[in-house]
Amino acid sequence: MNITSGHFYAAAVNSSDPAFEIALEANSETNAAEGRRIIPSMVEKPVDDLDMVKDGIDTIKKQGFGGVKKLFKKAVDKAMEEIADKPKPAPAKPDPLDPEFAHRLPHDVRVRYAAIEDIQDLEQSTDYYEYRGDSVYGILHKVADDLYREISFTVPTDEYVEKHFAAEAVGHSVRDWRREDARLHRMRVYFLSTDKAKAEKAAADANFDQIKHDFTSVDFSTCRDGLSTRFNFPELKLDPKSGALSLNFVTGWYLPLKTLEGRDIQYRWDALRVSVKQGDTLIRRKVCWSKNRGRYCIQTAKNIFELADGGYMAELEAGNYTLEIEVYNETIMSYPFTVQKIETTDSTNQYPHYFSLVSAYDDYARLEITAEHCLNLHYPLKRLIESKHSVDEINIEITMEKDGQAWPEWKHDHYQTNGLTETIEVNNTPAWTLAPLKLVFPFGDEPELHKANPAPDGQYRALLTVDGELFDTVSFEFKDGQVISQAFAGSATMPAEFVYTEEHTGVFIPLTK
Repeated sequence: MNITSGHFYAAAVNSSDPAFEIALEANSETNAAEGRRIIPSMVEKPVDDLDMVKDGIDTIKKQGFGGVKKLFKKAVDKAMEEIADKPKPAPAKPDPLDPEFAHRLPHDVRVRYAAIEDIQDLEQSTDYYEYRGDSVYGILHKVADDLYREISFTVPTDEYVEKHFAAEAVGHSVRDWRREDARLHRMRVYFLSTDKAKAEKAAADANFDQIKHDFTSVDFSTCRDGLSTRFNFPELKLDPKSGALSLNFVTGWYLPLKTLEGRDIQYRWDALRVSVKQGDTLIRRKVCWSKNRGRYCIQTAKNIFELADGGYMAELEAGNYTLEIEVYNETIMSYPFTVQKIETTDSTNQYPHYFSLVSAYDDYARLEITAEHCLNLHYPLKRLIESKHSVDEINIEITMEKDGQAWPEWKHDHYQTNGLTETIEVNNTPAWTLAPLKLVFPFGDEPELHKANPAPDGQYRALLTVDGELFDTVSFEFKDGQVISQAFAGSATMPAEFVYTEEHTGVFIPLTK
């Protein structure tokens, strides 16, 4: 255990922050320490009546009867002053919008420092300790013999949040929220020691801005085997009637594990953040928690995160937006998308307009081979909005070419043609573009589907006709029973589907006209 018992003095790195004292009792069995924190500058000095009596007796002894008269006059004058003071108005109620009051450090509170678990193995503890109160949380870490560093964050008042951070889930109860975000919460840095001079010297020598930088800056060298962190295509959901955007989960691969100062990135809390912006304007920011249950909070490869409050973001109007995924303040992925407001021209349509979301996802078809030697092609219907948004229905058919020739040579039987054509109802169906359309093409080397082996190796092209006209094609290579993924040149924030194909169901192939 890295915390010892004793009476500690806490010196602030920033001179504007109040110093405090705390008497800690360490418990090696629970790997925790407790104590009451006092801010000396906030302790009111009581009036000592006994001292006043002693002063009066000394005056009488020295001055006799004359001293009694003086003492009596002094008492009368003091009483008159107190009477005169009574009409004074009560002190003004603190302004919750005052930033100093909104982020005040609680005085005279009991604090319990408990060991923080290792995010990769929750049965093991790190050498960092946390505490949480009603409006403040912090982390304590031993930096030298009889010297500890505490970084704390105070949550602002509700009124302050409503005025300044209305678009963000700030966290009004830190029993459920931690943010480690110096922009939203007031960050303070203290050095604690049983030697007051030692604590003050450490605080005087420290650089607040450097500590702040290292505390939340991500060390990307701590990703597994040097692999880059990636996130999946965000599964954004847009209500076609209201334009309400939501995102329930995000999936990340090969997450960085440490900050620059070497502590665990707290994915158990809310180190992972998702924002929706329109230009430089923040629409909404949400925090996420790891969904992993049991002993391991963070796996070395794939991790799923759940957004707070059911994932609702905002009701959006037509326009261009960006979804950003951050670890602390480091942007890991930037994903642009557009909200379209489609005006229908069909007089029989019950909905004069509806909303749809388009993004880079709609430039690709996802191909997967099943155990029954079928090719499932998932086609984004949003590509049809411009030309088909007011028709009654759409008929889509898939055919195939191999090495430039129609394939296969035989006709599919009745059961095999079920997935080759699909009819999509558009009129009075505002949600028709929400999900990709799955087309199923038998992909064996014999006409009898259930007796088939994989199709022969070669270059294939899937042709997609819409209402009898060729609309899109998908060209791909098939080898050893698998669709071969293509190499894409892209940015460091490219979705994981293009990079770690083995971690996904199917392969993404570009659509071409």
